[in-house]
This record gives sequence, C-alpha cells and structure tokens, in this order.
Amino acid sequence: MRVLLLVISFALFANPSFAQDPSGRAQAIEQINRYFNELVHLQGRFTQIDARGHRRDGAFYLQRPGHIRFEYFPRGSLTVVSNGKWVNIVEEQFPDSIQRYPLEQTPLAFLLADNINIERNADILGFYQESDKILLHLRDNKNSERGEITLVFDQPTLALRQWVITDPQGRKTLVRLSQLIEGVPIDQQLFTLDAPQQLRQGKQ
Repeated sequence: MRVLLLVISFALFANPSFAQDPSGRAQAIEQINRYFNELVHLQGRFTQIDARGHRRDGAFYLQRPGHIRFEYFPRGSLTVVSNGKWVNIVEEQFPDSIQRYPLEQTPLAFLLADNINIERNADILGFYQESDKILLHLRDNKNSERGEITLVFDQPTLALRQWVITDPQGRKTLVRLSQLIEGVPIDQQLFTLDAPQQLRQGKQ
C-alpha cells in the first residue's frame, strides 16, 4: 500500500489539526460538495512530496466518478490508473506486472465517489478558512484504514489545489495540482491498461 500512498500527496502542515471555525463552515462545505458533484473532467500537472521529502512530478487525468490516471515523469517510470473499480500500479522495473488494489480501500475513493456528501460520509477533524483558501481535514467515517485527508481549496473559486494524505502510520504525502484544465472530455483509453502477463494483487 505504500507505493499507492506515494501517488497521493506536500507537507503543507506538520500536523493538519486546524482550529474549528464554525463561522461560514456549513456554507463552505455545501459549496465544496457542489463543486465536487458538478466536477466531471479535470486534468493538469501534479507535484508529489512523500513522507521522506522526495519530490516527483507528473500529469494527471480525472473523470468522475471513479477514474483517474497519474503519469509520473519521466513518462513510463510509474503509472497509476483507476478504472472505477481497481487502482492499478505499473512500475517501469516491472513492465509485465501490475499491482492492483480495490478503489474502495484507497484514499482516492473519497475524491472519485459518484456522490460526495462530506458531512454524511466523513468525520470533519478540522476546518480553516482564510481570504484565499479553505483547508478541510477529513477522515472516512466508515473505513478508518484509509487514513486521513486534508483538502486545500482556492478562495473564492473553491477549485481543488492540493491534498495531504496521512496514512494509518502517520506518514504524510502531499499532492499539489497546477495547470488545471476543467470540463474537457478525456480519452477513455487513458483509464484502461493492457492485460499484464502477471497480476500482483495488493494486500486487502
């Protein structure tokens, strides 16, 4: 699961436990729900910083519900694809094999859900609002093994700009998004992989 967690995340905060700010929280969360549920296609670049401070860059393609692709640079070195049911990981050193994890057992499941209702589906561990950003610290209230996620949105557009994943062991990984293009249909072939000669099942 460690390789999968490396996909997802920039230690914006050493410990994202923000002071609760009830003022405007309900309205902001309603707007964030609407943003996610109206979002279908999104693509751009990402920068990932893992718990050891290692940085990697790449391109991503997202189609809700269920689909996302991360292509790490140099292209072909590491590719992560969710086809709506499984998250598949292909590494350059293992070109004929794929690691596979159920989407529902990964932190990606929250972002890719068909319908997102934050207050119903998550424990809100922290909320912080400034003039230029909103930070929302969440934990899945049905599957704590997914760890925790801190989402960072621009104000006032509420566009998602980055997230930090904290795994059950407390390790943090950050993904920062840039050069975003929203609303442009994405080639469906990007969310499929050729059948490998060998399938290495991830731990479930």
